[in-house]
Amino acid sequence: MGTCKEYDGATCEFTGPMEYDLELRSELDLARYIERRKLARARPVLKDIRAAERRRKQGMQAGLVTLRGLSEGNATGA
Repeated sequence: MGTCKEYDGATCEFTGPMEYDLELRSELDLARYIERRKLARARPVLKDIRAAERRRKQGMQAGLVTLRGLSEGNATGA
């Protein structure tokens, strides 16, 4: 971002609304994109995303802390 500090925002071509061909809103969107495009260099990232998703699902089933906070089976009332 240091480069942007050197320019006047009034003349920057990247201000205002931008159109995108693709928008990834989550890690799962990125995983699907990597799979669809068969991006070999991104396989380690894909593997990590899928492993994290499996751990998240296992944690939810076990009543552990999830991204949304404590599950009902793990609430402490504090």
